[in-house]
Amino acid sequence: MAQFLCRVCDNSSGWVFPTGSARETISSHYGNFGFAYEEWNFNPGLLKNGWQYGWLEAFNPGPGKRLIAPGPHDILLYVWRGGAAFAIGRINKCEKLNVGVGIVYPHAFVAQANAAGASIKALVSGWNVTPVVRHPRMQTYSQIPRANMRFSLENANLLNFHIPIPINYTRYGGLLVTPNSQLSQIWNMVP
Repeated sequence: MAQFLCRVCDNSSGWVFPTGSARETISSHYGNFGFAYEEWNFNPGLLKNGWQYGWLEAFNPGPGKRLIAPGPHDILLYVWRGGAAFAIGRINKCEKLNVGVGIVYPHAFVAQANAAGASIKALVSGWNVTPVVRHPRMQTYSQIPRANMRFSLENANLLNFHIPIPINYTRYGGLLVTPNSQLSQIWNMVP
């Protein structure tokens, strides 16, 4: 099974709902809109038929992204905080989904994102998200937020303390651990 290091935005609620605790200086969904779908990765409202659904930007099939094959992968999650990377947990057998297959995020989540400082309205066919930080290329857009991954909670472990890891990769794409020896060492140092 492939192993990946995947960055998620910082969060102070255990990734149950958006908290506004990330500090983004790069152009990212969080940096532009004030929330990210991964902030609901452990929300009970996304637990369906024994699967916890969520979002990993590394699994986003958008243009310019590294292609990660569908199927289960072992994931080491990390955040970027104060100029350093910290491992926050693992998800084993994390299944990458086609975005169209994933479940839709409930409209009830709109209030949680707005409480964290986003500007979102629920529409019949999706959410209307208005940028909080106006980047010249970012426009108001409508979308239907869908999960692009799922996992069994018994295969997930969020750490009680965050472990500093020696990595400089600040993007949200996935880093394939093997055959990179530095990434293998990081993989092995996190429980």
